[in-house]
Amino acid sequence: VSELESGRHLHASLLSAPAARAAVEAIVATGADPVLSAWDGASDRVYFGSRMNEGTSWYMEEKRAYGDRELVACEDLLSVVEREQAAAITGFVRDAEGAALAERLKGLVGGAAIVYSARNYYCPGWTEVQIQHRAAEKGAALPALIEACGAVGAEVIACGDHLNDLGLF
Repeated sequence: VSELESGRHLHASLLSAPAARAAVEAIVATGADPVLSAWDGASDRVYFGSRMNEGTSWYMEEKRAYGDRELVACEDLLSVVEREQAAAITGFVRDAEGAALAERLKGLVGGAAIVYSARNYYCPGWTEVQIQHRAAEKGAALPALIEACGAVGAEVIACGDHLNDLGLF
């Protein structure tokens, strides 16, 4: 949960270094680099490598189109998880490989993280797989956000378009 204007984190649930390393290694083994959202203690960054498949390229172009200022090219994503805390790791694989990668990641990260996997309807043929800390899902963050805003007891409306939005509802 972050303040929109300052970017200051009010609450953060980040992946452990071993879980992040295992997830990055598993996605790299598919032949494409993942996209790594990380926190270095002062700034949020979105790291990406040069080995992009069509799904990852679509994802990065969408971030660029929205003017994401946190994007950082990085050839060694494993070094990022050694020096920074990972908030989310996103990878794209062909639809036929999505379920197997998601199951492999669930086995690697165990109960320390949640793995989402869904076909990407914006980029047909590709499945998006995302790993994040169990408490980092949006529904778990909502009570902290409501409290930080001084809106305890207020009615809340939630909107979403992907699996990581289910906790909001």
